[in-house]
Amino acid sequence: MLKKIKFLGSCKPAFYHCEVMRAPKDISKKNCYCKRRLTMPVVNKYLLFLTFLLIFCKLGFAEGMDVNNYYEVETGNVILNPSFEFFDEKGTPLFWFKRPFTEADVSVTKEVKKHKEFSLCISNSDPDFYLQNIAVIDIDYSYGYTIDFWVKAENVTGENYLEVEIARNGNLKKSGSTPWDILGTFKSENLTGNFDWKKISLDIKPPKYSMYLLIRFISRNNKGRLYLDGFYLNGYGSAPVEIIINQAGFHPDGLKDGVVRTKEKYSDGTFEIINAQGETVYKNSLVYLCQYKFGEHYYSFDFTEFKKEGKYKIKIDFGEGITYLYPDYFEIDKKIYQKLWEFSLKHLQHARCGYEVPGWFKPAYLDDAAIYTDRFNGKKIGHQDLTGGWFDAGDTNKFNENSGIVTWELIKSFELMFSPEEAKDNINHDVVKEGEWGAKYLLKLYDGKGGFWGAVRDPANTMKTPFWENTDNIPDTPDDRIVFPISLGNREIILGLVQYINFCKKYNYKISEIDPYIKVIKEALPLALIKPLSQRIYEDADPYLIPIGKLMMEIIGEEKYQQDSKKIANQLEVEIREEEYLQQAFRNKNPAIYLYKIIFDSSLPFHFIYFLLEYAELFPEDELTPKIKETVGKFIEKELVPLSKKELTPIGHTFYWDPLKHQGKAISSPNRNNIYQIGVAYIFAKAARVLNKKEYLALAEKNIGWILGRNYCAGSSLVGIGHRQLACYADWLRHCPGHEDSYLPGGICKGIGVGNGVLNNDFKEIMQNPIKGVCMPEGFPFMHSFPSKDCPVYQTNGLTEVWIRVTGAFLLACGEIEKSIREMGR
Repeated sequence: MLKKIKFLGSCKPAFYHCEVMRAPKDISKKNCYCKRRLTMPVVNKYLLFLTFLLIFCKLGFAEGMDVNNYYEVETGNVILNPSFEFFDEKGTPLFWFKRPFTEADVSVTKEVKKHKEFSLCISNSDPDFYLQNIAVIDIDYSYGYTIDFWVKAENVTGENYLEVEIARNGNLKKSGSTPWDILGTFKSENLTGNFDWKKISLDIKPPKYSMYLLIRFISRNNKGRLYLDGFYLNGYGSAPVEIIINQAGFHPDGLKDGVVRTKEKYSDGTFEIINAQGETVYKNSLVYLCQYKFGEHYYSFDFTEFKKEGKYKIKIDFGEGITYLYPDYFEIDKKIYQKLWEFSLKHLQHARCGYEVPGWFKPAYLDDAAIYTDRFNGKKIGHQDLTGGWFDAGDTNKFNENSGIVTWELIKSFELMFSPEEAKDNINHDVVKEGEWGAKYLLKLYDGKGGFWGAVRDPANTMKTPFWENTDNIPDTPDDRIVFPISLGNREIILGLVQYINFCKKYNYKISEIDPYIKVIKEALPLALIKPLSQRIYEDADPYLIPIGKLMMEIIGEEKYQQDSKKIANQLEVEIREEEYLQQAFRNKNPAIYLYKIIFDSSLPFHFIYFLLEYAELFPEDELTPKIKETVGKFIEKELVPLSKKELTPIGHTFYWDPLKHQGKAISSPNRNNIYQIGVAYIFAKAARVLNKKEYLALAEKNIGWILGRNYCAGSSLVGIGHRQLACYADWLRHCPGHEDSYLPGGICKGIGVGNGVLNNDFKEIMQNPIKGVCMPEGFPFMHSFPSKDCPVYQTNGLTEVWIRVTGAFLLACGEIEKSIREMGR
């Protein structure tokens, strides 16, 4: 019996209609079975078939397999092909694999069934047989899971049971052939004899620091017939009630709300705010929102009107004994954003390069950096002192544009966090000192010719650990890391420098030391202005020229710099008003690259919007300001506010913006979405003040809350904040004594992973290493539980690396929200 399956891969040719079945062993070229008889000559038929295969291979057919149709995502089930509805020409179910070198009679049958059209029959199994499903999911060890399935037995003998293996990443394993460390197993009851269909449930409570869950059905020495059907595992876990909330806490005058997620729909419910003494201090009703993409029901609760500072828990009550008490306290604190701002700074303080952090690591790379003619195969032509800066991403490399923007964000966030009077009393704050550390490094990056050096990397992009053993710390020796060239007039670095200089002049902070900085920006800035305006839509750094002009006018005292700022603002306002960003998206031959830049670089048009708002705030009386406010207001209402509606996102964040209007099925965002959510937060926070829209401040807080636990994984991305944390790592700490867990306080992982519905790698590799080939339904969010010292995290996909640019953006967002709350209240 052939089962119809759609063509797989990136190409969907329409040569003819046929019902197709593809065997799992070679999804790229073989076993295309057709029921429909073709009426063309045999030679032409085979030529067409060969052309068909060549086109598939040429267009990337072999790169991945679309598995979305094999999930029952509407119920939250993350087991692939759970009811054996898809199978090859031999009746072998897709995505269920027999252990190599073992035998049994395994076939899909339509004669005996329970769930849908088919079931699976196992008989004549040998002593080592089992079937394994590749639904290896990233689990959250703080919740339990339940696997359900249906079974029927006819004279079943031997051992027959479901086994679940709990595992963690095996990166530091001492021995063994599996690519993971097994933390434990769970087994169902043994199934023998004769019985009609019955439901079996296996409850699982993963051990702490678990990371993976693998399921397999074992059948040993079974001479009878055992039928299986209807496997079900909810990827969110088996908790009937879950609270999704900003785990850090709330400002008394800010938004205070959250979301409840349930497996079943309840007619009504209430929530209570309970203080540290166990007293109910606030009670109100839950508001039903919707049923969402993976079967769960969502409710909202709001206690914004409750303003008393303190520590609290939340209790949910749906009646009939269905209650849930949040497991940890959250704070209501008027300094909550300042505390988060200061805590996140720890990431940069612990990521300094060429610096000893006591108890963490020794000084390293004091010999940066050798100058080469080419980044990979060039010739060494010199050396420049480039010690300092910050380790970036998950390794010891330094990306210097990021250093520039983060230096600006440090100083800018300080001036936002405090009123002018408070700033004078806090000029020796650690944030200022870190900004100074960044500025000193930026000064070293100047090449003396109007340009700045680019990234600093190990020659082969490799790293020994502990990393300080990879350097002799003696300049101009063979082990020196290399620096890459970069174009002239880097505006991100210039912005960092001028913000620091302006701060020093404004607050008389080390004023005697700023002359070298002023000399550099006078030489470099003219080169940053020569790029034609017609090309600026392609350059994400151009909006930086708006604050650069204003700051330069204050530093140098020349009106021309302010005119440059106005010129850029006028051009950007036109481009936003005329929706040039959409035209560019449609002109781009690879829209994915364009969208990637929006997410990762927080570029077009979001920096346009932020810095246009900056212009309106810096020059409130300028004749251009009303036009900017009107244009930016229309953009926000058209492109951002609708993406925050409950129909699209019951969590309340702003859904991933797609200028091509192809929003897809993703419920959160691509894997680097945290920089996106933070960027949206600081845009809404600034727009609340500049456009006098208090409702935007609530949206800003919801988006910053995404980082702190208000997300589909209900986990905090800020290391050290929250009782339930997503994983993030700094690979350069992985072998540092005492810090093998890569726990970097204040770091923020790049994003929450989201399934793309594509099964990568061939089936043979997946059988050997199912973790590597794991796929999830399109849009299904997944997380790695945060590791302990005995469970080091090392992921090759980079989803949870710690980037300084994400931290810098978070500092800026905290400052913008704090200033808006301070000036607008609630």
